[in-house]
Amino acid sequence: MDNLMCHRMMWIGLGFALTLAVQAPVLAAGATIRETTLEIPTYQVGPEDKNPPLWNGNVYPYPMQTDIGRNKADRTYRAVVLENDYLRVIVLPDFGGRVYAAHDKTNDDFDFVYRNHVIKPGLVALRGAWLSGGIEWNFPTRGHTVNTCSPVPYKMLHNDDGSVTCAVGTLEWVRRMKWTVQITVFPDRSCFQNRILLSNPTLTHNNAYFWANAAVHAWDETKVSFSPTEYTYAGRRRDPSPGRSTKAATSVGTRTRPGHSTTSPARRPISSPPTTTSAIAAACSSPRATRASAKNSGRGERPAAA
Repeated sequence: MDNLMCHRMMWIGLGFALTLAVQAPVLAAGATIRETTLEIPTYQVGPEDKNPPLWNGNVYPYPMQTDIGRNKADRTYRAVVLENDYLRVIVLPDFGGRVYAAHDKTNDDFDFVYRNHVIKPGLVALRGAWLSGGIEWNFPTRGHTVNTCSPVPYKMLHNDDGSVTCAVGTLEWVRRMKWTVQITVFPDRSCFQNRILLSNPTLTHNNAYFWANAAVHAWDETKVSFSPTEYTYAGRRRDPSPGRSTKAATSVGTRTRPGHSTTSPARRPISSPPTTTSAIAAACSSPRATRASAKNSGRGERPAAA
């Protein structure tokens, strides 16, 4: 009798252990961040102009970067890679801290942010040299920023919730204001978050203009959705989205004429003493594409239009 009870208890205990093993959730691997280097074919930019443009209030005291060469050679750049089970995000501190690439790891490393496979500057930015592709951060003047083809400081962070962050930014010299973008990848999400921090450490008010220039593939089936649940609105128009019933937009100051429309984001003064403005945007991976589409990811060497 004692042996029978012992066997019953053993089987009950084994069954309980098996039940726990089956029902235990499978934990996703945590997010990681690391420093590395990338070798990218590059059309070289010559020496910067020794004489900054005194007449250009949006550029001075920065020198111009207009000496674009025609010779291509492989060049090594610093890169920060943020990664989890679902996506991989690559940041280039040497080019204004831009998001260079974002890959959907569940779909054969599909590029859901346009990645140019060559560095070929065009004379588009405020200082001249500008790159197409990725996600570019622009502050505080209108136009492609003075830092877009220049190195900016960066810092890698491990957060308490298991996420990882690459913070990029600098103090710009035109209006003496600071900008920081915190690019974060979470352990269990198939998207990455960009948090923008703007501050004015000067003793006077300043006008500021921040915009992110993001590139995606222009295929027939491409669809870009922008539907934030919260947004900040300031400007002359009550409805920031002309011609649409939705109000989920952040562009203001729009003027239209028949057959033509232009939209420009607001320029809002940043007051002193220093204040901080923050915004959050998430870039999610696109719907699954075919393997053939993933391979044809835009290997052209011409810079796209601004």
